[in-house]
Amino acid sequence: MLDNGDTCFLSNIKRYKQVPEVTLHQAMNKEFKGFECYFKATIEEIENKRSGWYSSCKRCTSMVFPTAIEDKHKCSKCNNDDAKFIDRYMLKFRVSDGDNKVRITIFENSEILLGCSVSQYKNLIKVYEKREDCKYYKKLAEMKEKEYYFLIRLSNNDKEKTHLRAFIAVEIQEIDKVEKIINIEDEDGDEEIYWLIASPKADCRSGG
Repeated sequence: MLDNGDTCFLSNIKRYKQVPEVTLHQAMNKEFKGFECYFKATIEEIENKRSGWYSSCKRCTSMVFPTAIEDKHKCSKCNNDDAKFIDRYMLKFRVSDGDNKVRITIFENSEILLGCSVSQYKNLIKVYEKREDCKYYKKLAEMKEKEYYFLIRLSNNDKEKTHLRAFIAVEIQEIDKVEKIINIEDEDGDEEIYWLIASPKADCRSGG
């Protein structure tokens, strides 16, 4: 949920109360296969910080590629040579817990991490002569060497490798920026739990 105050967004973490925290070693060995879980690790490298998005098929979200015909793009999954597409975040990180290393890919949650949409991000970094002058690019670059919680879903497919080296993260949260947990009651009176994430005062919707 994006806002334009001192705090740029809130992220619902009720699921963190409902799933186990595991070690990276346990996740890699699928000791909790078929379940959501989360682990703690440090980002060692941002592998695609200069191009953290891709052209995504509107129908299936797979990557599309230009064809020999001008302005036409092909989606192999949909078998469509004129696929409609949009830009979609796809950030790739190499992370470690000190003993193990894996690659993490994150899609939708990238917007929460950076505080702007992928279209805003692409447009803003074009404005600056140096990408490092764009606050959102700088925010991404500064994620390196920081510790995060990585929430993942482990497949129940026994045909997959038992020792995984890559994950898709449903969500990640920076540990050092968690200020407090606040309780909010919804209309039914049920407790909803949020992490309040510190962020520079900015209008995330306008990129200003």
